[in-house]
Amino acid sequence: MNLVGTSLVGQRNCADAELLLLQSLAGLQQHQASFSPQIKPPHRITESLERLVQRYDAWGKPAQAAEWKQKLAAFQQANKAAEKRGAKP
Repeated sequence: MNLVGTSLVGQRNCADAELLLLQSLAGLQQHQASFSPQIKPPHRITESLERLVQRYDAWGKPAQAAEWKQKLAAFQQANKAAEKRGAKP
């Protein structure tokens, strides 16, 4: 869904793209514990958050971009802390 959302951005279909990007992130976050390690859920979630930041910047929505930048930073910090403890985030 994330890649389809990104493709829709390229087609200037911003409303549908935004919905897919948000749904993709929510799905990854909801199911990350059940994914196999090969899928690398933290990496995929980081990519999704980065795409949202990039899209909101490109769409000229700085408030939303700033909100997602904060969420990205918080996720990365939590993930690093979990890695130090040897646990999954």
